[in-house]
Amino acid sequence: MHWPIRMPICFKTFIRPQFIGVVLILALSFSCKKEEENLLPTGIEAQPSENLLGLFTSDTFQLTCTTQRIDSVRTDAATLNTVGSYVDPVLGKVEASMVTQLRLSSENINLAELRNIRIDSSVLNLVFSGRYGSATDQKFEVYEVTENLSSSTFYYTSNFVAVSSNPIGIRQSSSTVPISPINEDGELESPSIRISLDTNFARKVINTDQSNYESNSAFTNFMKGIYITSNNTNQPEGEGSILYFNLPDVYTRMIIYYTNTDGSRNELAYLINSKSVSFNLSKMAYTGSNLGNVLEKEDANAEFVYVHSFGGTMVKIETPTLNSIIKNGPVLVNNAKLIFSADTKNDNLYPPISNLFAFGSSADGNLLYELPDNGEIHYDGAINTSGGYTLGITRYIQGILDGKIENNGLLLRELAGAGARSVIYGPGSSSSAMKLQISYTPISSEIK
Repeated sequence: MHWPIRMPICFKTFIRPQFIGVVLILALSFSCKKEEENLLPTGIEAQPSENLLGLFTSDTFQLTCTTQRIDSVRTDAATLNTVGSYVDPVLGKVEASMVTQLRLSSENINLAELRNIRIDSSVLNLVFSGRYGSATDQKFEVYEVTENLSSSTFYYTSNFVAVSSNPIGIRQSSSTVPISPINEDGELESPSIRISLDTNFARKVINTDQSNYESNSAFTNFMKGIYITSNNTNQPEGEGSILYFNLPDVYTRMIIYYTNTDGSRNELAYLINSKSVSFNLSKMAYTGSNLGNVLEKEDANAEFVYVHSFGGTMVKIETPTLNSIIKNGPVLVNNAKLIFSADTKNDNLYPPISNLFAFGSSADGNLLYELPDNGEIHYDGAINTSGGYTLGITRYIQGILDGKIENNGLLLRELAGAGARSVIYGPGSSSSAMKLQISYTPISSEIK
């Protein structure tokens, strides 16, 4: 099940006049100047709390949290592609793979000229862009994809594809950070992981009918794609990583190195670029892990809850006592914030997610929608240097209290899909409990 996300609700921006006396004086001398745009936060949530009469603040609302599985995440539009596995002491084993297409570097390749060459080697070069986890050895494998891929199809973390039974390439990776090789022009290339491919596969690529080289469409119908994964059995806890690769980089490609009949050497490149269908896959069991022990368990006293990107988990946060602040009549919500912190004990190896987002949900949980606060200055969601997060949800809370938004709970999740996780102190934490803090003003002049 894939949840569509509604577009954000639009609101007008109300600009509050400031320094009226000064403005009137300046207007006499500079009446021709264009009024500058007010870039400060607007609305009641931006007003200093000490200047508001009848202001109340509460952070004692009951929060019930559930760490839930995410059904799947779309990854065919991902910025980086991921391969590798690691054993997280909190999550258990996490595995990532990717699928991509090879494309012709030229549509004028004459296969007749390549029939009698000697293939010396074939290499898949993947430009390296970082890792999540430890720099330890991993085994990588490459398989040929045997089903058609389509640029008009959305691909998700769970969309596993049909591949060849045997790998066409294997590499036992070095644990060191890849260095930048020097190209034939003497310039530094991008740091890369190189995986040697079977020369029989390379021979298959150039021994096909010339019609398969008439266009990229014909070629990708013949050579449907490659699947790149890791194969790390008995990986110990705290070892392994997810490696990030930049597929559109000019140096990400498959290369066939060959010798002509006259003894001269040459190479033929096949590209992976922005026109290639590419997507990420992920696999997380969570069995027996700290996360797995609380998965799908609703708890008002949860000590920890878990947000894991890459089609992993999100946190549902319910507020059953929220309406207690309107028991004496309607209120104006001046400011509402969800405040929580991540456990940063292992942030050198597994840093927490840099940005988290909150979504509303339909009653059955099948539809997510962006909060009316999304995109506003007070929304935030970024982690600070102490590991804390603050999500401004003023308009969302006001909508619930006014009966305009159903209180079906917030869904806290990550969107970038980079493979990170945040271990979050829940409402039951004795040291850094998650809180909903609301500052509000009763609308009625009489407070009962």
